[in-house]
Amino acid sequence: MNINHIAVISKQNNGLLKFTKREITNNYIDIIDRLKEMEQNSNRTILDMQQCFVKVFAKKDYFDMCWPHSYSSSYISGIGYPKYLTYDEYESMLKKELDTLKGSELQNNELENKIQKYKQELKYDFLNRCIKYIHGYNFKLEKSKIINESEIIMSSSERIGFTNYTYNVNEDVVISINTNFGYGYSSYFLLSMKYKGIEILPYSAMIHYYHANIIELKRYTRQYDLVRDSWNVAFDFVVESVNLATTNTDVFIKKFIINEVNEMVLGLKNIACHPNTEIKRFLDNSNKSLINGMCYSVRNISWNEKIDYKVYWNEMDIAFKAEKITGALMFLEQLSELVEIFPAIQTSIDEIKSLNINLAPEIERTIADIAAKINKDCLKSEKLEESIENLKKQIIPHEENIKKLQASCSNDSEKVQIKEKYRSDEKNAEYARLCSELDKLQRENSELKGHVQKRRNFIEQLKECQNRIQTYIKAA
Repeated sequence: MNINHIAVISKQNNGLLKFTKREITNNYIDIIDRLKEMEQNSNRTILDMQQCFVKVFAKKDYFDMCWPHSYSSSYISGIGYPKYLTYDEYESMLKKELDTLKGSELQNNELENKIQKYKQELKYDFLNRCIKYIHGYNFKLEKSKIINESEIIMSSSERIGFTNYTYNVNEDVVISINTNFGYGYSSYFLLSMKYKGIEILPYSAMIHYYHANIIELKRYTRQYDLVRDSWNVAFDFVVESVNLATTNTDVFIKKFIINEVNEMVLGLKNIACHPNTEIKRFLDNSNKSLINGMCYSVRNISWNEKIDYKVYWNEMDIAFKAEKITGALMFLEQLSELVEIFPAIQTSIDEIKSLNINLAPEIERTIADIAAKINKDCLKSEKLEESIENLKKQIIPHEENIKKLQASCSNDSEKVQIKEKYRSDEKNAEYARLCSELDKLQRENSELKGHVQKRRNFIEQLKECQNRIQTYIKAA
């Protein structure tokens, strides 16, 4: 989508939906052309351009539109009426600019060129504001026509901030689109679909990506990129799915509900048996792009995780398996709602519970094993720290000698040179050896503490998975 089109979905006489791009009429192109000519004409000023614009657009409107900014922009406002300067204001601005330039000791011809450039900048800025306003006007005009056409049930929007559009497409399907354009990291573009009052969720997404935020996946059917082309993707999805639900209910149910659940459960079984094989699949496909429609709640394996897997492959295998299998428990409520209509879903629910019950002892053993590694590394770290402290004590006399030599230094650079010279002197070979040994032990200790922290993180992750099993199964 761009400023030349609005995406629309209309309902045809046969009850099926159709997606089209509604062209926005390019009204007042003649005014834009006239303003461009005036902007290029040195005999015309911004005041002349204002008169031309005001004759056509006397009413000062505001258009609540994100365009021309991206949907993920922040601190933006809509399209307002171009700022209008009075003759006195314009003359005052020119005088102020001239006074500023006179202070820079320019020649008369240079002053004149600078003033002309300033006038041109004012005209150029005004032209762009006018063009933006006219585009906003045309968009609003076309949008108003669309709203009044009964056969059109959905259309793309450019509104800034929180919006919620709910469309009762037919007796069975309700579509909701939620957007929050123009709020930076808080911006989003979400689509929810309900069929006979049941949320259609992307269950299989959790096993198709290395990381999946189940809480987010539970909330929406699709989550789109913050780009205007997402309207095309979203509306294509709406038309395809709703038309399928209308013409072939069985196929729709199989594709968007039964297959989604079955694919998730099959993937969980594979992960339960071969977590390392599944992770390696993600490692091999770490650069694949995310599908537009699964943008915020899932991600590929990161570069840091790929590096970590070389060291912590055993811990990451079980953590990955636990996250996926226990994460599926968070879908139980939604799956239970399906059982009443599709009794076969109960089998999937039972399989998810069984996978988690079988996983519980393994999580407990793994936590104990990791804790043992942590204790072992902590003991090593304590011994290293004792050795480090001992070396520091041996180095103290040398540091005192260095401070005496640095007493006459005027800056840090000289102090560094003296310290380096002291360390390289053969008479101070013992100091050099002590420093080298200290550096080595500190690196070892730092690396060891890094391992400890990483493994503590794994334990926290596994305990959270344990808590899910307690919450969703044993408490039930």
